[in-house]
Amino acid sequence: MYGTSTDPLPGCPDSDLDGWANTDDDFPLDPTQFLDYDGDGFGDNVSGNNADACPFQYGVMNGTDGNGCPLVNTDDLDGDGVYDDIDSCPGTILGSVVDATGCSNDQLDDDDDGISNADDICPSTAPSATVDSDGCSSEQLTQDTDGDGVFDPDDQCEDTTGTDVDAFGCDGFQRDTDGDGVVDNDDDCPDTQAGYPVDTVGCLDEDQLDQDLDGDGYSGNYTYTIDSETGLRIDQIGDAFPLDGTQWFDQDGDGFGDNLNGNNADFCPEEFGTSYLDSLEIGCFDDGDGWADNWGRDKFPGDATQWNDSDGDGYGDNWNNPEWNSSRDSDWPGEFVIDALVPDKCPDSPTSNVDDEGCSKSEKDTDGDGVNDLLDNCPEDAKGNDGYEDGCPLPKQSGSDEETTVFGMSIIAFSGLIGGLLLVLLIIGFVLRTLGNRGYDYDDDDDDDDFMDDDGDSFSFGNQSRSAPLASLPSRASPQSRSPPSSSGPSRGPPGAKTGPSRGPPGSSGPSRGPPGAKTGPSRGPPGSSGPSRGPPGAKTGPSRGPPGGAPGGPKRTSKPVSVGKKPVSSTFGESSQPTADKTQKKVRKARIEVDMSHFEDWQVDDREAAVDWVVAELGDGEQERTILMQLQETGWTAQQSRAIFDLARNR
Repeated sequence: MYGTSTDPLPGCPDSDLDGWANTDDDFPLDPTQFLDYDGDGFGDNVSGNNADACPFQYGVMNGTDGNGCPLVNTDDLDGDGVYDDIDSCPGTILGSVVDATGCSNDQLDDDDDGISNADDICPSTAPSATVDSDGCSSEQLTQDTDGDGVFDPDDQCEDTTGTDVDAFGCDGFQRDTDGDGVVDNDDDCPDTQAGYPVDTVGCLDEDQLDQDLDGDGYSGNYTYTIDSETGLRIDQIGDAFPLDGTQWFDQDGDGFGDNLNGNNADFCPEEFGTSYLDSLEIGCFDDGDGWADNWGRDKFPGDATQWNDSDGDGYGDNWNNPEWNSSRDSDWPGEFVIDALVPDKCPDSPTSNVDDEGCSKSEKDTDGDGVNDLLDNCPEDAKGNDGYEDGCPLPKQSGSDEETTVFGMSIIAFSGLIGGLLLVLLIIGFVLRTLGNRGYDYDDDDDDDDFMDDDGDSFSFGNQSRSAPLASLPSRASPQSRSPPSSSGPSRGPPGAKTGPSRGPPGSSGPSRGPPGAKTGPSRGPPGSSGPSRGPPGAKTGPSRGPPGGAPGGPKRTSKPVSVGKKPVSSTFGESSQPTADKTQKKVRKARIEVDMSHFEDWQVDDREAAVDWVVAELGDGEQERTILMQLQETGWTAQQSRAIFDLARNR
């Protein structure tokens, strides 16, 4: 195929005869254009037709900056010359040199190692490598690319061909110590003040100094006198800035001109200072971080590692922990500063209530479950894949490795304990109910069911009644008169039994209860019956306990009021009392006592009944329970029989 092209391949068809083959010509019919890098239809050749004023940005006709440029907002808040709409770094420090995207070297990090280009002395670090504060990995720290004996991080002249170099890896043909444009090997005046005109050997060109090189009206060598009181320069002559037409004097000698309208104007012209990062506070005292300390711009005056606190929580925007690099948003303020004090891990906290890393609860996720600590009800316990939205894990299911416990016990053990306690309570309740139903009451208190009730109610022993106080008591017959006549002869034991003492009531005739041949003991009758005294054999005969006269049919005995419980009452035994004219008889309330009759033999019935009658009479006379029981046992009844007889008497 015939063709006349020369680029990129020769001999191919070229319709517009511009030398570019039709297949590679973006404008095959326009000989003035052939490339369109951004593809917006405007050619990149600035001298051709429809030239693109913004060849690297897609644009339109009559764009903001010309044909081929985009229509954008022309605001430039950071004053870096790049419109805000296309500025990738809108917070650039005023005066910084920026690229086409509006970013300075302080804001760029080409190798993504967390160290800005301006501070990174190892700009080509491998991805994911751990670096130090200078942006160098351990491998880079020991590299020497040009073989001059100086490792790359310290080598300021990376392409040195020899080994005769200084500590910075530069030889005499590469080094310009005073920055006057003459290398040290050719510089006869290696300490010339920066900015002054020099000759070919690097020395001050006085002929040029006599001229007004910058056109500001000041010329000649700069001289001055120091004021002894203020330390400032006075009597200044010449031009302190011979190559800057906007500045000429510098009274505090800090390198910033006194003309506030000139370049690098000294905001503090009478205060030696080195602040330079804020165009409004250049030349003021600072702590070494470049920010003026005395004008409020430096939020941490006296601390060279911090100067700003964007969220106002007291923690500086800069950080010192390389592990934070990956967690920080690229839009966050601050930079990595080795040994930075009070670093802020979360420089955009919405509140001043933060932890010791400058983070609020809404910015932290302690357990890493995706729920921030402010909303996480279990901030130290990850919810897991199936947990609740509030950040808590699902409860442990039965049969799992961890058994649910209550008060440190398993559910089974706890249930057994509760069941055992309930069983004990049921047993105690049953016992108390059983005892209450038996009706025993041996106390002498004022309960309504007490035998010796003192509430003034009438009560009876069998057919005998107790009347109100001061009623006359009938005479109490002697034991002989209360007992059935006893017959002479052998005792009432069972057939075939040996003849024993008569079991009749005291006073009946017959041999004593002792065994054959035993001495005659006291009668078994209650005190007051005829017969020998109640003392032991051989004791002196005591007075009879019977009533005066001792014999049946004696004079009646009128009882005196006796104390039963707490009230004095008069009791009459042997006859029923009638209700008085002004009182109605009350129903007697009395607890009945269960008596075990197995303590007695069948042949003891008469003796037992006689003894019960005697106890009833003694109780009516106010005798004490203990005394009655002792007397029953002294007459031959056992302790169990004596108690049973006493209880039978109380039941009457």
